[in-house]
Formats: sequence, structure tokens, C-alpha cells
Amino acid sequence: ADIDEAAQRASLQWAPGWMIDALVGLEVVKKNSWAAHVTDAVPTLKGAPAESFAAFAQRRADAFR
Repeated sequence: ADIDEAAQRASLQWAPGWMIDALVGLEVVKKNSWAAHVTDAVPTLKGAPAESFAAFAQRRADAFR
């Protein structure tokens, strides 16, 4: 659903201002599909294929205990 910014801000009055700004900003990113394009930045910078969070968490499970 497309919610205008004023309505979104009104529904978030329970949150601090910085959080409202961040959440509204994320909606703008989603609405404009600015994060829809997948790049090769991770494998290029890492020098290895990207991995899912589940694979990362499983590989690093001991660090989370």
C-alpha cells in the first residue's frame, strides 16, 4: 500500500524523531526501488562469493554464544 509521508509520520508518533525520519526514509527507498538492483560489490570487495545471513551465522555460531 502506498502511504503518504504525512500519514506515515502521524502513525509513528510513538517513536523518537530520528527513528521516524529513518523509517520514512526507508519507505522512500522501497517506493523508488533504489535497493532493488543487486551489484557485485560484496564478492568484489570480499574476494569470495556473497553468502546468506543464515550461512554466515552458522559459520560464525561460536562467536554468537
